[in-house]
Amino acid sequence: ESLGSPLFRGHGLFDILARTHDSDSTDQVGLFSLAKDRARLTADSIDTAGLQKLVRPPKGESQRSLKTLTSLLAQKIGDSEARQLVAPLVGIYELRLADAHLPASDLAESLQLANVDPACPFVIQGYQLLHACVSSLYSMARVLKPGCTSPPSDSGCSV
Repeated sequence: ESLGSPLFRGHGLFDILARTHDSDSTDQVGLFSLAKDRARLTADSIDTAGLQKLVRPPKGESQRSLKTLTSLLAQKIGDSEARQLVAPLVGIYELRLADAHLPASDLAESLQLANVDPACPFVIQGYQLLHACVSSLYSMARVLKPGCTSPPSDSGCSV
């Protein structure tokens, strides 16, 4: 409501959502598949053109969905906190590329951004990935709520 238009495009999201479960993450391939479906629901579904009506990218620079979302959030809570809120979605987006055989160092960084502990069993990693995604979205909703100017850690604004 505060944006004046939907943040996410609604095409096919329910089909993806219906098959997205942490219990599907029983091995590394399942974890990457879960990340791919989460990226479809988040980064790939953000209405970037709609957001860029509110937050124009710097002249000569093109911004994709997560960068534009970070810019929007930064208007309310500052760059550092905005990057911190969006980091799990960035990590999840990068993990979707893991099917293309990310180098181990890139994989470790992506897991860290997504708040996933690689030492845990894969089903727990799947839970961590889902939890990080939902927590990130919930915190963003709090920030974007009309009239809310406090950071997500402040209890002054709730969704």
